[in-house]
Amino acid sequence: AHLLAARLCELLGLSEMKVAVVHHWGKAKIGGAAASLSDEALLAALAPKLDATAGASHARLAAEALAVGRRGLAARLLEKEEDATRRVPLLLQMGEERLALTSAVAHGDAELIYLLLLHLKARLPSALFFELLQPHPAAQRLLIHFCRQQDTKTLREFLYHADQPLEAASLAAAEGYRTESLSQRTRGLALARQFYEVAAARAPLGVAASLSFSPAGDTGASHHAALMAHATGEQLRLLTAQLTLERET
Repeated sequence: AHLLAARLCELLGLSEMKVAVVHHWGKAKIGGAAASLSDEALLAALAPKLDATAGASHARLAAEALAVGRRGLAARLLEKEEDATRRVPLLLQMGEERLALTSAVAHGDAELIYLLLLHLKARLPSALFFELLQPHPAAQRLLIHFCRQQDTKTLREFLYHADQPLEAASLAAAEGYRTESLSQRTRGLALARQFYEVAAARAPLGVAASLSFSPAGDTGASHHAALMAHATGEQLRLLTAQLTLERET
């Protein structure tokens, strides 16, 4: 019946209807397959017809395979799906966050990457989320751009995790100075000083510096971070004194 329907669609020029017929046939094939039939055998039956039908979706049948417990078949079908907007959501449903991110970045659709980043950020612990981003500079840039506008707390955490404590310190300090509340400014500067101290401790000092194979820029950055940590500490002392005076008057 499916073959006859597909042929009629071809004769009448109903391309969209033919796609619907092929999808219906594929779902019936997957749903009615005996448990003893391997995923490879099913894939061998499905793939040629999907490949030969313009507009047919491998992801559509991958979702059906996943629904009936054939995860291996679903994964193989998704490998053949060319449309990342169809492939990525199903990969997430399967718990394949790493593959989903790789697929979205390879596709190059900024909106798709943004949506995926927001989903992963809400779903994963920060450390795991940042680890997933590590091989993908394009996704990192999009996250930084978004967080500068919407979520500076996540941006600070990401910069620190990405081994950029100086940038994290600068951001914390800028946030502190931006607020009119002295108590909030104090908290922001205290956090900035912590980041500066981390950065200062990373490059070699004294005799160790002369024996280090680190580039000279590392020592310069360490010296700058140490100066900024000291200056931020002085500013904190002044703010603390100002807060004390305000409470007493």
